[in-house]
Amino acid sequence: MNPRFLRAALTELDDAVDAYEVRQPGLGADLRRKVQDAVATVLAHPAIGTRYGRTAVRQYILTRFPFSVVYRADPGTLWIIAVAHHKRRRGYWKRRVP
Repeated sequence: MNPRFLRAALTELDDAVDAYEVRQPGLGADLRRKVQDAVATVLAHPAIGTRYGRTAVRQYILTRFPFSVVYRADPGTLWIIAVAHHKRRRGYWKRRVP
């Protein structure tokens, strides 16, 4: 299965990494590694995340950072829909679902 980040999800990740780097050098890199580790975990175990409602979308909650990786596993592709901060409105990313 191949991971594919939607452009909006990549932008969210890059913006968050930049913001954490400004706060403390190295912290943004830690966030990026946590997201990469989460994607690797989800690739190995696609059903590990909590299901969002009655949809095929799931979220995997990161440790240390207030973010979730929102994804959908299709045959052959793991769609990363959002790198969602926990303070954002729940489900703001719904229109992105491929």
